[in-house]
Amino acid sequence: ASGLEEAPEAAFVRRLVTPSLFVFASAVAVGILSIVTSAVIARLLGLYDFGVYATVLSIHGLAAFIARFGIPTATTRHLSEMKEKPDDARGRLVRASIILSLLLSIAIAVPYFLLSGAIAVSIYGQPFLAPLIAISAVAILSVWALELIRAVLQGREAIRMWSLLNVVSAAAGLPVAVVAILLWGLTGAVLSIALIGVVGGLMAAGALRTGPRRERIRWRSTVDCGLFRKLLGFGVPTMLSGIVSVPAVWIATTLLV
Repeated sequence: ASGLEEAPEAAFVRRLVTPSLFVFASAVAVGILSIVTSAVIARLLGLYDFGVYATVLSIHGLAAFIARFGIPTATTRHLSEMKEKPDDARGRLVRASIILSLLLSIAIAVPYFLLSGAIAVSIYGQPFLAPLIAISAVAILSVWALELIRAVLQGREAIRMWSLLNVVSAAAGLPVAVVAILLWGLTGAVLSIALIGVVGGLMAAGALRTGPRRERIRWRSTVDCGLFRKLLGFGVPTMLSGIVSVPAVWIATTLLV
């Protein structure tokens, strides 16, 4: 009898511990891969160009953070709450997230691209940064899909797939960056931000089509604006909660230039 009473507890522990181990292992692996990738990029570019690359990367990080508007986090939260809902209902949420994320990314990327020259001259006093900043603006449109699909996998509680995707996309970033730098130098390093987003997005799209709990997305049906409000209602406060830390990195990098 006692064994029957302990079984649910053991199942609960496994359900809690196993995903945590996958998340921890993937975080460690991604961290190591990020260090290796940064070291290789630094050696290929040299000290000065790597500093320029880091500056452009910090600008891109700030713009990408704003462009997300917390929608990936909101998608994970609401999708996990709907796991007992029909496929159509979850599909409507995912479709709303995709449309909203794409529109917000465009809304940030376009002015960011158009103002690249002004940012380079007015803030940094370095006109040569303008084309690099413009490339990083385009990169915003290439990374949104990867971020959103990661959020959907988390909402499905497909933690193993999510962890594997993080590691594989991080590992794929190294050869992409190396090839781009060898071909185009500093410009290639910045371009690799967009290329890595494309490669990761394609991997994520494949991961999204596997496993249980696939959402049935009907693209031709009408858009529920209420879902937009629902996503923004949770996403914007989430974004504002990190409004201090992310800009702080950009400000610190800018002051060091």
